[in-house]
Amino acid sequence: MSTIKQYLLQAVFTLAIGLSGSVASSAQVTVQPGSTVFIQDTIIEFGIISLQDSLVKTVSFKNTGKVDFQWIDAVSECGCATIILPKKPVKPGRKGEFQIVFKSPYIGTIEKKITMVSTAGIHYLTYHAYVKE
Repeated sequence: MSTIKQYLLQAVFTLAIGLSGSVASSAQVTVQPGSTVFIQDTIIEFGIISLQDSLVKTVSFKNTGKVDFQWIDAVSECGCATIILPKKPVKPGRKGEFQIVFKSPYIGTIEKKITMVSTAGIHYLTYHAYVKE
């Protein structure tokens, strides 16, 4: 990968992480050549949940690349969701999982995005819930 292309990718990732509200807004991420991932579900449905209840959804993914795959960071648009990422790299052809923990202090329909950064690039998920009293 050319130096100019790597620099541009780093700039885009820095901007994307900064816009997502991560504390790592100055982090620079370089896409690792040969790193790709397939995420099983990019729309997460939490359904109807009571105020202050907590739900956990597990999301599966597969390393479809030729090199080890690693999650670097994940941030939700609001504080309603916490993403728990695996700490170890996933070998090519292997599957992995991460969890999304949802707990909302707000009543009503919730639809938010999660921005995830990995060695394969930036990925976006959406989650939905209806929070009742």
